[in-house]
Amino acid sequence: MNVSNEAEMKRLEIQERKEARKQRKIELEQYRINWEQLSRLEQKVNREQWEDEMIVILRNNIQRFNNDA
Repeated sequence: MNVSNEAEMKRLEIQERKEARKQRKIELEQYRINWEQLSRLEQKVNREQWEDEMIVILRNNIQRFNNDA
């Protein structure tokens, strides 16, 4: 492999790592938002049916995130 190919491979590797970090940051932000929404909904005493359904969805999202981590 010549020098230019090695440099290109290194550049692609760095770019892939940057993308992976960016994606992880997005996932963590979504986790944080889900957690905050879940916390607010669970604190409500009188909830609407859609809010109870949303709690189930948020719990599933958080559980899926924890399983992937």
